[in-house]
Amino acid sequence: MGNTNYFSWRFLLYDLAYMNLVWDETPHLYCGLLLSHGQLTDYLHLTRYPPLFDVIIAGFFKVLGASVFTGRLVSATFGLLSLVVLYKLASKAYGQRVAFLSCIIMATMAGFFWLSRVTLLEMALEFFFLLTIYLFVEWLHSGKDLPLFLGGISLGLVFLTKYQGIVAGLVILAALPFMLYHTEFKARLSRFWIFILATAAIVIPVLAFTYFSGTLGQWLSLLQGSDTATNLYSVRFP
Repeated sequence: MGNTNYFSWRFLLYDLAYMNLVWDETPHLYCGLLLSHGQLTDYLHLTRYPPLFDVIIAGFFKVLGASVFTGRLVSATFGLLSLVVLYKLASKAYGQRVAFLSCIIMATMAGFFWLSRVTLLEMALEFFFLLTIYLFVEWLHSGKDLPLFLGGISLGLVFLTKYQGIVAGLVILAALPFMLYHTEFKARLSRFWIFILATAAIVIPVLAFTYFSGTLGQWLSLLQGSDTATNLYSVRFP
């Protein structure tokens, strides 16, 4: 009975810190610690990741204190927020019953649950990805500029979470040709520049900063695939 109770609490994310650190948790936690102490130069020399996730970890550290629990709480928070956005997206497309069932299925998936309790950037990536798609769908339904603008901001945040997340923009671009077959949607395409401008406003300043600081190539190296050096990446961190 004692063991059952122990694992029940673990399953409810009661103790996020009980498990040993796994590979890339080390650089994210350490880089978040550097940023929380204002050690920007040291951070730029160490990181090979886009900055957003580490910046958010640093914010959690500043408010709640630096610990493994706090770092993992970032992913747990993004996991819960992803379920909220999933519900809103599925509800708009298929109704509340399907939306609720979708959330139950996702929340009980082993991969989703595990990634929601380790300090890896996939949950933040999933949240901003879902949010981008949801805001795009909201724009299609409402025709208002605000969801389109916020969707562009969200796409920029996807890119700054993990560069490969830019595929969210490709999903949206792939949907645009189908809008030409609907008069209602076709008229709205003239406003799509708002989406592009909002994304650029987020991405370009960060890319410019990394370029002039000499760290852009370091961050983009993740796009070139893994090698033996990648497997030893976390060894550099205490």
